Amino acid sequence: RGGLVFAVSLRTDTMKRICKTCKREYFHPLFFNCLSCREKRRKVGDENKRLANRLNYRADKYSAAGRVSSDEVRELKESYFGLCVYCNQPANSIDHIESLARGGSGSVDNMVTSCKRCNSSKRNKSVLMFLYHGRTKKYYLPMKGE
Repeated sequence: RGGLVFAVSLRTDTMKRICKTCKREYFHPLFFNCLSCREKRRKVGDENKRLANRLNYRADKYSAAGRVSSDEVRELKESYFGLCVYCNQPANSIDHIESLARGGSGSVDNMVTSCKRCNSSKRNKSVLMFLYHGRTKKYYLPMKGE
């Protein structure tokens, strides 16, 4: 009582659209591309740009100097042939050589490609300690200033 009632018309003739990418007919009132084209675009989207944005966000979070662009991320991946520098497996992430938590920079000079396993195992260790102790041994490393 006293509330507003909205009637939504679900007539298909008013929602019929032509996809801007593949020129097929589809039915949706909001999007300009069909579902299959939207999914392709989401999957094929610029992965390097998303990765660069995430790296820059983390660098800002730790107040680290330096920023990285999507072109620099692409060049970094190509320079290491898409392989992890620690174990030579296919790389799917980027690791800071000197971790941001220990005062490393956010520039591309402080980055290498690595697989998720090595990157998560290295955590904030130095490269020397990580390679010396391996991926599995856990030990305490004091943070900078401790």
